[in-house]
Amino acid sequence: MKCLQEDLVPKSVKIHYPVRSAKEVNIIHRAEKQILNARIGQSISKLEQLHEQRQRYTEFLSSQLSNEHFQDIQGFVLNSSEKEKSEKTSAK
Repeated sequence: MKCLQEDLVPKSVKIHYPVRSAKEVNIIHRAEKQILNARIGQSISKLEQLHEQRQRYTEFLSSQLSNEHFQDIQGFVLNSSEKEKSEKTSAK
């Protein structure tokens, strides 16, 4: 999303073409933006799909486990997630 806001195109989306005119540069830039928009749309769709899947699994587990066991698992997952995030930020 930041790419679109700041008019940046990631290297993975860049189109390499021996450009000869300003018109060609404009066409290539528009095509790169369209590719970027498509990839962002795919990513957002995948995130929504994963969120829905997580919700279904959470509901299933809560229906199958006692409340105490379910709370224990949620706490473990939350702690693991926070630990992973802190490890990623300290690695940078």
